[in-house]
Amino acid sequence: MIRLSDHPMAMHVMRTSTLDKIYYLDTNICIFHMRHPFGILADRINSIEPERIKIPAIVKGELLVGAEKSKRRKETLLETLAFCMPYEIVPFDNSILRTYARIRAALELSGQKIGYNDTLIAATVLAKNGILVTNNVKEFGRIDGLNLEEWTQE
Repeated sequence: MIRLSDHPMAMHVMRTSTLDKIYYLDTNICIFHMRHPFGILADRINSIEPERIKIPAIVKGELLVGAEKSKRRKETLLETLAFCMPYEIVPFDNSILRTYARIRAALELSGQKIGYNDTLIAATVLAKNGILVTNNVKEFGRIDGLNLEEWTQE
């Protein structure tokens, strides 16, 4: 009897089915986690290796804007930077910019625009073949091919 784990391709199969998933956090998920550091979202984030969770550059920018506008500016800024520290911040590159242009043009031509920052978030995730973790599924659901997950509810 041959076990799957003995097969030479077994590690490849296991890697592509679970370990290759890369999750990109939307701004609302980051804020939710910082406000509620315990619970279902925190459990889910903490169950995944930090290398498999990424933050699009525009999300970090939005978080920093929120910190700058906060009444507790210094504390919120430190909290934001600490939250982002374990995760890779994904900068804009040509593949993201081309994807952004395609998404924005398609949405505008169909009359279903979404915010420019959300379009950049979606472009980052699509260009990098990731999964967007958001609780704004309704808006992001307008984008063809974008993989979405909602982690704040059971």
